[in-house]
Amino acid sequence: MEVICVDQAAGLVRLKIVGQAAWCNPRGTLQGGIVTAMLDEAMAFAGMIAGQFAYGVPTLELKTGSLRPCPLGPVEAHGRVVKWGGKAAFF
Repeated sequence: MEVICVDQAAGLVRLKIVGQAAWCNPRGTLQGGIVTAMLDEAMAFAGMIAGQFAYGVPTLELKTGSLRPCPLGPVEAHGRVVKWGGKAAFF
């Protein structure tokens, strides 16, 4: 994974991977677990950035949905803190 952008004031992180054939499902598109793991990493990184690295950011709950298959090649994930609560952050 490559970090493309970090904006601490906005609580935003952009990450990029280049999909590989070994990560594909039988249809030739990236397996959903790979994409979900990348999204999870982007969210955690955004939380750590927004919290100035003072907090660990474990995932309490994660739900993903797909609009279309993710092809091989470069893929970006954007993580952004939407709300920072007393005990949890929302992305």
